[in-house]
Amino acid sequence: MDLDLWTRRHLERLARIESGWEAAATGMTLAHGDVRGDNILLVGAGSGLRSYFVDRPAACVTVPWFDIVMMAPSVALEGGPGPSDLLPLH
Repeated sequence: MDLDLWTRRHLERLARIESGWEAAATGMTLAHGDVRGDNILLVGAGSGLRSYFVDRPAACVTVPWFDIVMMAPSVALEGGPGPSDLLPLH
């Protein structure tokens, strides 16, 4: 695997952080698991605008913030704010 210099320098720390992901994501909230622009249906307009989250085969039980963190890269790629700007809005 060809890793960049920063990743090679921090690989041990990244592996240590990654090893705790399961405990960090354990919770009691039903999450969509795959929130992206093509899985959100917007209906109506103005104050009557409603959103529906569709296509839920990746639904899971996790922590309340899971979907917003998983959605952040997609929002940025679709022209929205970057993760550091998006996450505080949640």
